[in-house]
Amino acid sequence: MVDHFQLVGYEVNDARAGNAVVLVSGTRQYYSILRHAFNTYHFSRAFDDNRNRYDWGTYIYDIDEEDRRRVIDLLELFRNAVFIDDALTQTFALSYHSQSTFQGIGRTEIGELVYQAKPYHRSPSEKHKQAAVRLVELYEKFIRCHPSYLRSDFLIAVPPHDQKPFDLPTFLVEQLSEKLGIQNGQGFVSKVRSSSPMKDCKTVKEKSDNIRGAFRVLNEASLQNKLVTIIDDIYQSGSTLHELGTTLQNAGAVVQGLVATKTLKDPD
Repeated sequence: MVDHFQLVGYEVNDARAGNAVVLVSGTRQYYSILRHAFNTYHFSRAFDDNRNRYDWGTYIYDIDEEDRRRVIDLLELFRNAVFIDDALTQTFALSYHSQSTFQGIGRTEIGELVYQAKPYHRSPSEKHKQAAVRLVELYEKFIRCHPSYLRSDFLIAVPPHDQKPFDLPTFLVEQLSEKLGIQNGQGFVSKVRSSSPMKDCKTVKEKSDNIRGAFRVLNEASLQNKLVTIIDDIYQSGSTLHELGTTLQNAGAVVQGLVATKTLKDPD
């Protein structure tokens, strides 16, 4: 089980001498994420908001107006995206997969797109393709807004557990690589043993056991100190993302994850 958060609120205000003060309601882990995203700037230590309006704040020194705007855009992105606190450098979901409504639990807009984009072992229809293309647009928007993801050296899709007429993560990486000019790193990993569909595993232990040792890096030298973003569609337990991410980290890569949705309910 992993913790997951959304940013609640923020302010970005001018300070003296071309500095900016950022105030945030949300986990302090966003502080490290901001520093990684805007790594050419000097940040103060995170401090408590003495007016008790926000959870913490930081100063960014000598920041220009364009990057100040980019900080605001990124913080606004975090109000809707879901930060997942796992073993990777950082992992985000574009949205939760479902939400509470007056009628009960229903899919979010992005959760519905994921459902529509997955043909489930059938040949994809035009409806599937349209939903998949719309997802590509949303991933692209996130990556362009988040400097850490835009700096990726490679995009890699989580390999499917078996052969499919259409694999959504593979399609996403192919499209995003072309649109963003980030190299498709799918050739660097292979699946070396079969696994069962993760939906058939009922507990976190079953999921972890099912996927353990399933991946291998084919060219470790090419990944040394490279920033790799793993792309997947749904994050439930995160076992698959964790296993692939750990395999890439052991090969010397710096690894972050990006998925379409995080399930509202964690597995047992």
